[in-house]
Amino acid sequence: MKFIERLDFQLILFVLFTAILFFFALNFKPLLDFLYAINKSFYSGYSLGKLIVTFSWFILCSLIVAIGYFFKLYKIFERFEKAFLVCFIIVISFGFYLGAYQFIMFGVNYKPRWMFASIVYEPNYKNWEASKLYHNHFPKATLYYASRLLGIDFGQKFDDGRPWFEVLPDAELYSMIYLGVILISIILLLKYLFAISKTISLFDYIILSAASLGFFIYIIDGGIAAAPISSIFFLFFLFITRRYCSFCKNHITKALFALTLTFAANYFSVAIFDYYVPVSNFQLGLVFFMAFAYMAFFAAKELFCKIRTKCEARSIKQDSGLLDLFLENKKEIAVFIVTFILFYFSYLEIEKTLIPYMNGKILVDYSKIYSDIEKGAGIFIYGLPEEVSEEALKQELSNFGVVMELNKTGWTAFAKIMPNGIVTDKEVAEHLIKKFNPKTYLYADETALRATYEPIYIYWEEPTDVNKYVRDRFNDIEVIKRFNEGNRSIILVKAYAGPTWQLLSVLTEIKENGYKGKVIVAK
Repeated sequence: MKFIERLDFQLILFVLFTAILFFFALNFKPLLDFLYAINKSFYSGYSLGKLIVTFSWFILCSLIVAIGYFFKLYKIFERFEKAFLVCFIIVISFGFYLGAYQFIMFGVNYKPRWMFASIVYEPNYKNWEASKLYHNHFPKATLYYASRLLGIDFGQKFDDGRPWFEVLPDAELYSMIYLGVILISIILLLKYLFAISKTISLFDYIILSAASLGFFIYIIDGGIAAAPISSIFFLFFLFITRRYCSFCKNHITKALFALTLTFAANYFSVAIFDYYVPVSNFQLGLVFFMAFAYMAFFAAKELFCKIRTKCEARSIKQDSGLLDLFLENKKEIAVFIVTFILFYFSYLEIEKTLIPYMNGKILVDYSKIYSDIEKGAGIFIYGLPEEVSEEALKQELSNFGVVMELNKTGWTAFAKIMPNGIVTDKEVAEHLIKKFNPKTYLYADETALRATYEPIYIYWEEPTDVNKYVRDRFNDIEVIKRFNEGNRSIILVKAYAGPTWQLLSVLTEIKENGYKGKVIVAK
């Protein structure tokens, strides 16, 4: 059965497994929620569109590599193996550098701003984008450029980058370059996979293809400073270590060296672009979880193989010689126990975030815990159909608790709710989607009712009086002071939702009050 050892056969089985898994996920919600959470953890996306991209990548890439192996393309490309890899790394690095450069050059004109947002708000099309260096959406304009180039209308079910395409300088030129970077890097990756297909294992193929997909996604959506990219770095460096670092003699040293390279890459990007290390507690835990899982798995495999070999050599029975086997393999057993304990505790660290990724965040009345928080739970919603009235929305939200306050502005809304039992923002969003059938992507986000006082900067196309387009109260925002400075206005606000939702509320307020021009808001 040598055909089982062939990479093309293994890849076909992997494709079938992936396709069947996705089919069952679409018909079994708990599995779909789990896959959403995994996808969000690695690729920072919770939409069905990004999940489809992930599964499509694994299926199509695997089929292409399997075909290449079947036709023995490795005979053509194997001598260029390292050249393809080096070129791939250079092109990917350029894509990340370009994204950071574009953001920094744009931000120079708006110092000391760190977050920007813009919107397209039309009767038949509504979309918005927010960008910051540690999650940069400027390159997302490439998606709109590519869809327009191909004549494809994806509707309004995901962020296609159009708001940035319409306001950023040289957006079309940048989009062409990003598109070229993605296409060239995919071609280089496929040639590299063809070159090593004779010698690569299925495990190495999976971690390399998963890492590569992460690079492609984060060039367009997130950038070099996005926190989840640390996990992508680890997968890529684990592949590199396994294939090329012969000085790492065992799996523990391989995992540790991959960890070292991962954090070195993070700090190197920090040194270039002068920002904080792109690692959250969850992402740090996820990187260590993968490293310890890798160590524990191969420690268990090595222990099992040694015990089996000694059992076969001695021909001992299962009920005898166990103490001898334990004593002879105490080092391997100790390594497995230690790595398994580390694996377990790293899982406990990521579980605290993974569960909300799956089920949504619970609406909590934090006033029972903290004295500086108002009674009830806050929830911000966007993507609502404009024709839905505030009263109709309140009626639906009442299914989840007592609605103490509700303000709706266009396609956005903010509510203060005293929840009935355990309610998550994901449950609320799913209920509203089912009830109102929105044309756009609908999202709900839980927030504590702790007020913050912050300035928001509004940049108009021409000198504009902010009083004409921004009311004193809307959604969760109360405007305390206003300043007009030609093409720029500044409002000092009291708000409950996070900075991103504050910018979206202000953009929607401006458009709902009749402003027709292009506008950028910033913090």
